[in-house]
Amino acid sequence: MDGPADDLGFITVYPDGYASSWSNQDFAFTTTLIEHLKDGLAIDEDRIYIAGHSKGAELTIALACLLASDLAGAAVVSATMSEENAQACQPARPFPILFVHGTEDQFYFWSGETGYLSMNQTIDTWVTANDCVGDPVVETLPDLVNDSTLVQSRIYTDCAGGAEVMLYAIQGGGHRWPGVPAPPSDVLGRVSMEISSVEILEFLARHRRGGG
Repeated sequence: MDGPADDLGFITVYPDGYASSWSNQDFAFTTTLIEHLKDGLAIDEDRIYIAGHSKGAELTIALACLLASDLAGAAVVSATMSEENAQACQPARPFPILFVHGTEDQFYFWSGETGYLSMNQTIDTWVTANDCVGDPVVETLPDLVNDSTLVQSRIYTDCAGGAEVMLYAIQGGGHRWPGVPAPPSDVLGRVSMEISSVEILEFLARHRRGGG
């Protein structure tokens, strides 16, 4: 995210999960980290965002459920919502959230699996949590790069408190962060170069804590 973040005026912080994992202790760690950053940096406290990929994306979803009153928005890349989290999730306010997911992700299946919702069910969970009404605006983005992927955006804008629920569905995409070049992999699948961190940060930048 560094280049786009600099261009758009974001400060980026990258905590690492211990042993490539996370636990409930990381909720307290996150709040402590935010307070530490407030002390050391000149930041807009109404524009604190979280984002993550894979297991980091699972943690991002959990934090969005628990810390909605402290955060302005979230971006979830390559993860769906666990059934346990979906049942327990009660954000304190309508919360802007973006999902980016490949239809050929082999770690978090688009269609769901035991213990995890499908991507469509994940979106529906947040549409309900944010009291969104009406149909989403659906758009197929121009196919600008010959990388065997195509991106469709789906966004619910008529939600309580100015929140939005958005999905970038990457048709043919794998378990990858978009816009970061990498060779195709039998395990991780294709990277889409049709979108990048720019679109993710632009979504977040539209939102501030308290709406608007």
